[in-house]
Amino acid sequence: MFYKNLAPVYRFVFPVEDKAEFLMRHMPHSGEVLDIGSADGTVMSALKALEPDLNLLGIDLSESLIEAAKKLFPSLSNHFLLMDMRSAKDNFGFMRFDGIYCIGNTLVHLEETESILSDIRDMLKPGGTFVLQILNYDKILAEKPSQLPSIDNDQVAFERFYSYSESSKDATASITFSSVLTIKGEIPRILSAETQLFPISKKSLLDQLDRAGFENHKWYSGFDGKAFSDKSLPLIVVTQRR
Repeated sequence: MFYKNLAPVYRFVFPVEDKAEFLMRHMPHSGEVLDIGSADGTVMSALKALEPDLNLLGIDLSESLIEAAKKLFPSLSNHFLLMDMRSAKDNFGFMRFDGIYCIGNTLVHLEETESILSDIRDMLKPGGTFVLQILNYDKILAEKPSQLPSIDNDQVAFERFYSYSESSKDATASITFSSVLTIKGEIPRILSAETQLFPISKKSLLDQLDRAGFENHKWYSGFDGKAFSDKSLPLIVVTQRR
């Protein structure tokens, strides 16, 4: 129910801003590109407008978000697929991509990060580019904030809360992510949701990328292209299949 209500306003909660421009700088300018966690399709559509020679496919686990993407961007409706990232390798079979991106902190919603990264590597052509964006969990786990910065605009207010399990080595077993979404209007609607996140440190991510078969890692602190800083909240890595 939460995603069914979130889908129509997703683009206001998570606007495209400079995401498409960042991807344009790092993705190939033609060929096959996969968006893992394509949500309502706004990033994929913006990238297509910048790079019309790309053949883009988007997958998402939320039926409501896939339906919203098809309605928002009818010219791309056949390019949005309801699919779990854990089964993407099997579903796409022998198809190989020139580029894959997974943004929006999508990866840490699943515990099996290493096997997913290995699958992504296998779905790429040799030398293919992978762009991953999560949050800087070294910073989060060191500071343990109870709340992340809120998103508030004319259409929505989105509050995000974290609670932490006991520590094990350099990470916690999981984080409980609670959110409250207010959809503004004459009669505001307030929705809440809760899910588990499985944080990964930068070092662990680097090790997993290396083992999966990636190389030439470049780290950034945001879609503005600034170099990664330990103090930044976002974490982006651009890497290539060996």
